[in-house]
Amino acid sequence: MNKQASLKSSSSKSLLGKAFRNKNSALKAADSLHTTQQKQSQHSLEQARARAEAEQQRLHDLFMQAPAMIAVLRGPQLVYELANPLYLKVVGKTEAILGKGVLEVFPEPKDQPIEDILFNVYKTGKPFVGSEVLVKLDRNNDGHPEDIYFTFIVSS
Repeated sequence: MNKQASLKSSSSKSLLGKAFRNKNSALKAADSLHTTQQKQSQHSLEQARARAEAEQQRLHDLFMQAPAMIAVLRGPQLVYELANPLYLKVVGKTEAILGKGVLEVFPEPKDQPIEDILFNVYKTGKPFVGSEVLVKLDRNNDGHPEDIYFTFIVSS
């Protein structure tokens, strides 16, 4: 092989080697960048989750301390998710109602207007504002429902 061809061959190998090293370096850099971005995304997600949990706790605390009756019902069975102390006191129940459906907790509203109101709001999403609505409740848990009039808002 002549000297010129040998230099070309050596130069080509050198360029290929350099290109290969540059490609590996670029791949390592891209992988490192991807890992860094994943860590930043995970950190951002964790921060967002922590903020959401803190806000949920703040709202829960606000409901629990409110000077008004508040209950949160979920799903087609209207399951109690939250009931603040004033609500529990007025209706004569304890926190044992949480996780139970409204008609399981209060069988007496069955066939009363309040039953239709609650289920209608759930089905339609339209809020209801009631003024002095009669509800028969067994607040003393003695089998004798009493007439109670409530002014309230039901919203979905």
